Amino acid sequence: MKKLPKTIGSLRVDGQNPEWNDPKYIIVPNPDGVVLGNGGRDWQKKAYEQLKDERFSFIAAFCGSGKSVVLVALGVHDVVASNYTQKQLIVVPQSHIHKGFVADGDLNYIPIIIDGEKYEWKINDNFCDASSKDVLKNLKKWLLTDGKTLAGKHKDHLIMGLNCVTSHMALDLVWKSLTPDEKEQAIDHLTLRADEGHHIKGVFDIEENEENGGLSDIAKQLLEQESTGLGEICRFMFNSKNETAKICIATATPYRGDKGIILSKTVQEKFNIYYLDWIEHFKSLGIEKFYLEYEEYVGDPIKQVVAKIAAEPKEKHMIVIPSTTRKWRQDGKKELQKLLREIHKIVPKERVLDLVTPNTQNKNKEKLLEEPKAKGKGMPKSKFDVVVTCMLGREGTDWCPCSRLHNTACEGSITLAIQTIGRPFRRFKGKREVYIYYYVHQFPKPKNGMTKRELLTDRTNALLVCMQLDDMCNPIIIPIIPNGEENEGKTEGEGGGESTSLSEIFGDQYQQMKKDLLEEIGLMEKVGEENINELIDDIVDEYEITENLENIKKALAELIYREIIRANPQLTDLGIDVEFLRENGFDKISEDIDIKNIYFGDYNKKDWKIIRDIVRTYDRIFKENVAKIIEIGIKNVEELKKQGVYQFALRQRLICNKEG
Repeated sequence: MKKLPKTIGSLRVDGQNPEWNDPKYIIVPNPDGVVLGNGGRDWQKKAYEQLKDERFSFIAAFCGSGKSVVLVALGVHDVVASNYTQKQLIVVPQSHIHKGFVADGDLNYIPIIIDGEKYEWKINDNFCDASSKDVLKNLKKWLLTDGKTLAGKHKDHLIMGLNCVTSHMALDLVWKSLTPDEKEQAIDHLTLRADEGHHIKGVFDIEENEENGGLSDIAKQLLEQESTGLGEICRFMFNSKNETAKICIATATPYRGDKGIILSKTVQEKFNIYYLDWIEHFKSLGIEKFYLEYEEYVGDPIKQVVAKIAAEPKEKHMIVIPSTTRKWRQDGKKELQKLLREIHKIVPKERVLDLVTPNTQNKNKEKLLEEPKAKGKGMPKSKFDVVVTCMLGREGTDWCPCSRLHNTACEGSITLAIQTIGRPFRRFKGKREVYIYYYVHQFPKPKNGMTKRELLTDRTNALLVCMQLDDMCNPIIIPIIPNGEENEGKTEGEGGGESTSLSEIFGDQYQQMKKDLLEEIGLMEKVGEENINELIDDIVDEYEITENLENIKKALAELIYREIIRANPQLTDLGIDVEFLRENGFDKISEDIDIKNIYFGDYNKKDWKIIRDIVRTYDRIFKENVAKIIEIGIKNVEELKKQGVYQFALRQRLICNKEG
């Protein structure tokens, strides 16, 4: 690797895999079909055996570990065991992700071998296009048709008709159009298999209450308000008395970036959960080392990104950029054009794939999906050296040749951070080293007496822990790096569009409005939808809001519910403050004594175990302290001090109040 110019500040982390070339992890091509456990992925066979007969199941496994194969195998078993009556509904967040569940190459089916038996998994019904009325109509028809009819005159070992794939959005639209009776009809003999299941939010048992250790009525009411469309469907299925209504959830990130509840603790107890050990997965990738580096920039990071690409022309580079108006992309189009123009100076235009420009996005997305999944005889060669993306490609999208990730949109969401970091962690012949670069705007010394080195240490530790996290209850809080260029008055969606915030609408009256609102909430004897709506009406009248009234009322409702949730620990996972790792001795980042603001560190197999042991010890202490606080009562300060948990309680309150 060529020597790069010195940067104004950076952090480098090295991680090693001593078993990268173990022969048992070599994937042996099988002309007869996909075999569970191929290439040392024994976890697939274990997960299949553990979950195949469960009504409620959950798979937590890192990006690129082979979750789709397990979901298909479980679907095959479900169909065969039910004598071809149990329907299989595969649900994906983005339409292009469905490719993992349909045939690849010349075959129009996926041949899969389970316990020595060969099956043909063939999906004829792709209902991913939520903009098509015909697609939505056909999805509704499929949902309301019984399994025997869909299977038709099935051929043994051919799984077809009973299985389909759809997007979260399409399913949500159709579900909202169903009557209560139709919903019951739709879930009869139905298994919902949700890929990227962290999009689920708000699943609870309607019979749980405070007396049996569950959620209060107000907690359940608020979760209904906050739940996602997919969460609503899963909640309906979970609470159905129809035992043929089944749920299987799979994700690399079994937690939400907003700290919201995927499954309530009572519901979790009824799910059979399979966790894939990160170390086990990492060993099977054929990757010897990975490097994680933070690098500061002034203005924009384009020169630094291009310099790194120029230094390694034979590597495959994915560049993640912020959405329009975010971070260094304040204009959006202009900065994108500048980036592409600089890249084209060193990489032929035809070797650069632009997944950001709207009018070419769909066409180029298809080109990405055509990229090789493996390298070898008979496999096509990669057509691209550089892929530039925004949101597209950060979740559930494989570009297996990728060995270098340049992330210029440093996330505040731990879920998105882990989904993004997972892109280069795909097995590909000849890929020995993975570099992950985070570009962050030059930031001042953090507040609260923390140094830059400590902040970068904590953020790195957060990423490393979450890569091997095996607990849905207490997600790690990812420290946000301050950014002086951040446009705080805007919010962004997946498509990169912008919307006006409440703070802009209310202007210099915003803080007073918020204070008044919270005071009124505090005076309420019982919080319910009716008095919240009354409060919102009073606010818009008092502040003379007349334009865009419906949307503003929705935004105010969301603000109110979030404030109530923030004050109610039943409604959100408290999270784990990652500072505990550093405080317990895991502080691998050092500052170069000769070069200011240059940091480095390296991690080996032993360190992965150290991280895990500290996390598990902390998690035990965390739960013990929470139990003590509940028993004593949060308002009994003197008793809390006697029990030695007062500082703990204060700290957790601070964590819950952190932005992001």
